[in-house]
Amino acid sequence: MLYKRLLKSDLSEFSRFYASALYGLLVTLNAIVVFGFLSKLDLVSFPFKTKYSPLSLQFIVTIIIFIYFSKSRINSLLVEFSNEKFLKKRRSYNYIFVIYLVLSIVLVFVGPFYKPGYLP
Repeated sequence: MLYKRLLKSDLSEFSRFYASALYGLLVTLNAIVVFGFLSKLDLVSFPFKTKYSPLSLQFIVTIIIFIYFSKSRINSLLVEFSNEKFLKKRRSYNYIFVIYLVLSIVLVFVGPFYKPGYLP
């Protein structure tokens, strides 16, 4: 069914949907890891009580990302990225991304080994 749909549709739409789904999955996993770590520290309660709530959050985030990054928005971002002024700011954006990436990886590995608290 998916294969027949791909044959009839524009491939750029599929890549946009796939990128939205993957980005939505990464954002949802980061939210689960952060809430899990904060609930082990007893700062907040873990908001995902049922097993379907992370799936629904991932579905909602994917839909929001897919709508937000429409074709016109993607084209305006491409124009902005090709601008020379953006290239000067790119280094600071890379630093912010590296800090985010390191914190995500650290929380993924530190969270399960941190013993205090209970995660349902």
